[in-house]
Amino acid sequence: MKTIALANQKGGVGKTTTAASLGIGLSRQGKKVLLIDADAQGNLTQMLGWSQPDELSPTLSTLMEKIIAEQPIAPGEGILHHPSGVHLVPANIELSALEVTLVNTMSRETVLRQYLSTVADCYDYALIDCMPSLGSDAGVELFGRGHIQPAGTGGLGKVCRPYRQGNAGVMSDLLLSGPAVGRTSVPAFLPFPAAIR
Repeated sequence: MKTIALANQKGGVGKTTTAASLGIGLSRQGKKVLLIDADAQGNLTQMLGWSQPDELSPTLSTLMEKIIAEQPIAPGEGILHHPSGVHLVPANIELSALEVTLVNTMSRETVLRQYLSTVADCYDYALIDCMPSLGSDAGVELFGRGHIQPAGTGGLGKVCRPYRQGNAGVMSDLLLSGPAVGRTSVPAFLPFPAAIR
């Protein structure tokens, strides 16, 4: 499974729209796609039709808490199915509290990676819609490994800096590319070019 995190330290640059559009575009090409809403605001969850993310359970926070507590996760637990064919791990305000827990967690940068390993055989792609603040170690805590795709150009230098300065061991499998510049004012699910596989 290829993991792509859409990140930028600024809000409103198109991370959520890009994650949804790219995910649905890949799904239309026959790929199995898991979207992960890694923002406590739950915008990706809402965009895909779940208008009350704070009423959802389990969410990404629940699943990561289970990883931290070394509790088993049932197959498909916490994964919602969208009519477009993509699957979604939703987020809500509980994710904010988890950030505090992660500060004191051993190997915090591997928590989401460990969750992803439990679903890797089921998907071709995991697309992570990241929170807009990467001022702390939040990016490392959440993705740890994969492909960081900055969305938009605003704040691009700030989103790249933590990965250039990151711990070599933690960041050894991380690929930084981008930026993904797209239309952010239209939350439409546009087809993507055949070049995206």
